[in-house]
Amino acid sequence: MTKDVPTISPDQPLTGDESIKQDKLQRMGLASASVAALQRVSTTTGFVLSIEGPWGSGKTSTLSMMEQLIRAGDSNRSIIVHFNPWLVGDRDSLVRQFLGAIASAIELTDHAGNAKKVAKEIQNYVRVFDFVKWVPGAEPWASIVKGVMESAGKAAGGVADQKERDIEGQKERLEKALRKFDRKIFVFIDDIDRLFPLEVFEMVRIVKAVGQLPNIGYIVAWDSEYIRRALKSAAVPRASTYIDKIVQVRLPLPAISTNSRLKLLNDAIVSLPEEALASHFPKQDERLQSLYFHGLRELLEQPRDITRVINTLAVIEPGLRGEIVLADILGLACLMVRAPRVYGELRRNPSLFTRTFKGVMPGDDDERKNHRERLERIYARTQNPDAVRELVHFLFPSTAKAGNKFALGGQVDVQGHIAAPSRLNIALSMAIGATDVSIVDAKRYILEPTRREVVEAKLSVENGLGFLEMLGEVADTLTTGEVGDLEGLCLAIARLVDKAPISPSDMQRQFFVIPVETLAVKAISRLVASCAPSQAKVIAYKVTTDADSLTVASEILTDGLQSAHEPGAIICDKSKQKMAGRKLAENSRAALKGSIFWGRANPARILWTIMRAAPSSAKSVFAEVKKGNPNLDEFALAFLRHGFSSNGGRSYALPDDPAVRNFVSVATLIKHAKKRLSDPDVGYPLRAAWRSVVDEKALYGKDGSDARM
Repeated sequence: MTKDVPTISPDQPLTGDESIKQDKLQRMGLASASVAALQRVSTTTGFVLSIEGPWGSGKTSTLSMMEQLIRAGDSNRSIIVHFNPWLVGDRDSLVRQFLGAIASAIELTDHAGNAKKVAKEIQNYVRVFDFVKWVPGAEPWASIVKGVMESAGKAAGGVADQKERDIEGQKERLEKALRKFDRKIFVFIDDIDRLFPLEVFEMVRIVKAVGQLPNIGYIVAWDSEYIRRALKSAAVPRASTYIDKIVQVRLPLPAISTNSRLKLLNDAIVSLPEEALASHFPKQDERLQSLYFHGLRELLEQPRDITRVINTLAVIEPGLRGEIVLADILGLACLMVRAPRVYGELRRNPSLFTRTFKGVMPGDDDERKNHRERLERIYARTQNPDAVRELVHFLFPSTAKAGNKFALGGQVDVQGHIAAPSRLNIALSMAIGATDVSIVDAKRYILEPTRREVVEAKLSVENGLGFLEMLGEVADTLTTGEVGDLEGLCLAIARLVDKAPISPSDMQRQFFVIPVETLAVKAISRLVASCAPSQAKVIAYKVTTDADSLTVASEILTDGLQSAHEPGAIICDKSKQKMAGRKLAENSRAALKGSIFWGRANPARILWTIMRAAPSSAKSVFAEVKKGNPNLDEFALAFLRHGFSSNGGRSYALPDDPAVRNFVSVATLIKHAKKRLSDPDVGYPLRAAWRSVVDEKALYGKDGSDARM
């Protein structure tokens, strides 16, 4: 059954009778040693043992394993008490709640007379207990229990006016009752390191005060470093050694072995939906393996780190599936959880992580140095700077000092690496936006003919050119025979160029360095080279003679007229070039008759190709142009395009090419230009176009100024 919904781990510790069986961290040895140490609990003294480790390292799970061993070892004779001070919420109630929990557990577990006697003495002890008396050097501190003495009247015999010896007597009576009690009591105290410093201090005082009561063993779980800092902030003298006065045996959790950590991570990855683990990119498994050894292993220090990162991955992965390689989604999730400052900076300033330095401009070295120092300051604010730096270098190779085998370039975009700005934009948005280019859609367009119309419907002016470029990049990852309808696919790409919205308007087109038809031809060439090189000339002829592919047909025919061609260029067989040229002219006349010609992506390219590749058919095409547009204005704006400048904009000029005569004589065109200029309604840029014919020089369309100045 396919897993469509990601599993979000509740991040719960091991509990119940299955704790030992479910142990994946090899903590059984520690749990057994801890339980053996608890044998020191006797009728003469109590015992305090601490399980110590960082937050999320598995302390609670270890306590659960210890409880299971205790229950299994004494036929349930021991009484188990659970106390979580974090749930009390009232610092002044800690002592009452703590001792009350022990009394309640005894009453619920054992209804015999001795048990009831112990529970009663504990309750009396609660009412008269002034903790300050039992904490050496505690005189400067106020009593931990507010209102203890006010409630003392409720104690057996009334103790509101009792002296210190009476309080000592109450403690002795409790100890006597505990010595006669034939069952050991084990109190598990967890989550102390979740408390505020003053609450930590109060809880430590409680353990200090009651730790020597006979027949009671205390097992506390905490992060000793946090406890030390909390005691220090509470002005406890010699905070670093204070814990040693309270705890008889301190057992740090062993570090998670590399194998255990890797198993936890692998198990978590496997819990993802099957589609998330499917093959979306070449060498994606190798990249995932490399990620583990480039910072991820060190950042996933504790079991909870793994759980939190994988939970984050499970949430963001569906929106990025097939667009970003899984390794990079995991790396991004790790930054979110383990290095939020770095992730925040990445969101605010993506270019800081993707910028490259060529080292050829003055000042580049200084700028590169400043750039790296800025990154180093960000790393320094994380918990593990070295690991974070290595992870960032893996995800964004340009941030590394020297060459890196994961360097940006080549197939990085189509492989789903977030170092590619187009992929990073998607990753940070958590989904494909209206202007983003989808690798998933590019693959569907190539491999699933029935989905092509659906994909085309998603395209826009903003992402159309990027989509054509992506088709070419995906093509490089394919193998021979992988595309079932290569000819149909190449025709679909060629036709796409002349369809809205990819077919750009004049304003949109002028800013693009690479024409849309050039990108389409490159994509077709790369597809043919990857899937069926022997079909290149056949497909070239099919495209050049296709009535719906006029612009791309012109590009291929123009390339074929050159004496030298780029390796892998798709061109017509020389024996068929003239035939293809005539067919282009025929198809163009049909488009002119149908009033769709001027809506093609590049009418100028089509006309220029016809006058060179089909000279005998050019005049008939020009006649059709004039028939549909007697003033030739559309012809002038398309055919007379000369260049584009960032300062002056589009310029116009009559081509200095004898092949123009294949369309019309220059004299006739000049005569017509003068006639159009005499019309006061002719404005710019059309006036500049016609003026360039008369003046025989290039002029800017915005105002008719000289484009050569």
